[in-house]
Amino acid sequence: VKTELPQYLQFKPDFAFDGNKETFFWSSRAPAPGETFSVVLKEPITASAVSVSTGVQQMNGQDKVMHGTLAVSMEEDCSNPIAETKVDNNGDASLTLPGGPRG
Repeated sequence: VKTELPQYLQFKPDFAFDGNKETFFWSSRAPAPGETFSVVLKEPITASAVSVSTGVQQMNGQDKVMHGTLAVSMEEDCSNPIAETKVDNNGDASLTLPGGPRG
């Protein structure tokens, strides 16, 4: 996990992708234009879709990402996305990858 955003208290960026629904990343401030939150996988995986949900129930929707882009790329810096979409009004984004599962 890579980001410019500073963590708030014990809510580390790695918690966003640790497989535990009870943990999450929480930044100490809102993201600025151009800042990113990236998950870079160590090994390629086979996937046909990617989904992201933001915000936690305890905050009543006040901490959702409302303006952002979900992009998928084979490059670590996401310089050449194979698919991308905007975050919706609920702070969520989902992509179906072109051509079916990719690895």
